[in-house]
Amino acid sequence: MPVISVILPVYNGELTIEETVKSVLNQSFLDFELIIIDDGSSDSTLDILAKFQDPRLKVFSYPNSGLSASRNRGIELARGEFISFIDADDLWTSGKLEAQINALRENTGADVSYSWTDFIDESGNSLGYGIHHSANGYVFPNLLEFFFIGSGSNALIRKQVFEEVGDFDETLTSAEDWDMFLRLAARYHFAAVPKPQILYRITDYSMSRNVIRQERECLKVVERTFAHEPGKSLLHLKRVTYANLYLYLAAHALRGVPNRQKGLIAARFLWRSITNDLFILKRVKIISILVYKIITVILLPPQQARSLRDTMATSRLFSSTIIPTVGRQSLSRAVESVLNQDLPSGDFEVIVVNDSGAPLPFAEWQRSERVQIIDTYRRERSMARNTGAAVARGRYLHFLDDDDWLAPGAFQHLWSLSQSSRAKWLYGVSQLVDRQNMPTIQLRHGLNGNCFIQVMAGEWVPLQSSFIEQETFFRLGGFDPLISGPEDIDLLRRIALLGEIAETPNLVAYVVRGEQGSTTDYLHHSQASRWARDRILDSPGAYEALRSSADAPYWQGRLLRVYLTSVVWNLQHRRLFSAASRALFALRSVFAAIPAIFSPDYWRAISRPYASFTFRKGFQEAKSG
Repeated sequence: MPVISVILPVYNGELTIEETVKSVLNQSFLDFELIIIDDGSSDSTLDILAKFQDPRLKVFSYPNSGLSASRNRGIELARGEFISFIDADDLWTSGKLEAQINALRENTGADVSYSWTDFIDESGNSLGYGIHHSANGYVFPNLLEFFFIGSGSNALIRKQVFEEVGDFDETLTSAEDWDMFLRLAARYHFAAVPKPQILYRITDYSMSRNVIRQERECLKVVERTFAHEPGKSLLHLKRVTYANLYLYLAAHALRGVPNRQKGLIAARFLWRSITNDLFILKRVKIISILVYKIITVILLPPQQARSLRDTMATSRLFSSTIIPTVGRQSLSRAVESVLNQDLPSGDFEVIVVNDSGAPLPFAEWQRSERVQIIDTYRRERSMARNTGAAVARGRYLHFLDDDDWLAPGAFQHLWSLSQSSRAKWLYGVSQLVDRQNMPTIQLRHGLNGNCFIQVMAGEWVPLQSSFIEQETFFRLGGFDPLISGPEDIDLLRRIALLGEIAETPNLVAYVVRGEQGSTTDYLHHSQASRWARDRILDSPGAYEALRSSADAPYWQGRLLRVYLTSVVWNLQHRRLFSAASRALFALRSVFAAIPAIFSPDYWRAISRPYASFTFRKGFQEAKSG
């Protein structure tokens, strides 16, 4: 008997079904069955499925009955203890099932686990945004306000719960997912996996459904939910639910081929959203975008409106390099090393943030159309970087100090990496140099995927050789201006908690190291780093992310040391409740790592301060070279 039954309904899915099936079969968790419900396909879907020889895959064909009926048929056929659904055009990352079943095993009171969702286009390219929301335990009120599960392709559900909540409502064609998860949340607890593992495909076809019918069915779900307990006791949330629903419908109405009727419908939905809850106006960015799109679609002919929309979509730059400067002479070298880069596709810009408090002397690079200069007047490095990021137009943000410079071909290497990886932080090899620009060591980190325990233990990836996804940067609030010195390490740790990182083995940047002439506050560096790391341990999902990244006895030992040192630090600062909490997590990590405690590596990690593998390897290569 398999542990998990994956149910995949498909109707005429020849364009995407192969990629979707592969994303399931490539899961790191292997003990599952894949039940494909063919809902009367008339294209080549069955021929494509016949090519797969995996014994875990089984295909059942029925007359066309709709998505909900297909899922219900899959539930009847399922033999696993847990069930997960995936639509025929969506994708999973390889660790999805493993992370979700671990979440349920670690949170024994939960019966549903779910992950974050990233949106992709028809070609599978990231759209740069998604649904990243973590709520644990009793999430019914949260789910009433906002369908943060995102789609039916997300959750892992204990099969026996369907005996109580029932099947998918086959009378619904647009809101069946929300309806099911509201019924689940009313009775069962949820566990979040705080990383994007569902890739939800947005296409013109999926966007062109009848939005009026969707409105009608969503309203049916809302009214039915608030008419019975526990919704009946949460009537104060009803207007917020309607406001969020209509804001979503307004955006949904504008998707696909633009026309005036869609603009008028979107305008009505937006008005209904605002009149239900005026606080929705605080979401200035999304409201402004919707108003602009509505005006454009209503006033312009469809062809012009579509042309303008496509132009806006393609005008976004690939990367923005932000260089804060205190007016050092090396600034010209830094800027010119960026301007000399080439990209196979897309374009880039350079934003020089003058934090010196004085005008910059003229240099030839200032004539470039790719360069803009802004002044921050001695607001310190983190604020200068954040200011540059605020005006950046690139999909990726790149931060370069004014005494560092890029290697030839750096952007090409990072661009190539971005085409094969959806990681939030992309980076390459760094060549460290001293203040006389003499090379010392190269940093080849070898960090890929979930590396949260590694960066929490002390590994460091230079900003100068990194591309950071802009959406993720702003979701986290950018650099923390309260942290002076290790602000880059803090950002890396927060991003590693949120998602994966990826490396190209090519040289990307030359990074000057040395306290003399540096703008880094080395005096308080260690103390600030310890404070920032301890704050991250308070983040939702931090322990789970540490556990999932500790894949060897050594790293399981480092996990325990992270919490033990945090206990000591909190006791020293008289934070008794925090110290007690860290002690409980330390004890929990010991029980979770019982097989590893017999390894010498486990005890070596606990007993010794961390020595960076990257720096150690770099010094060894320098000596042997």
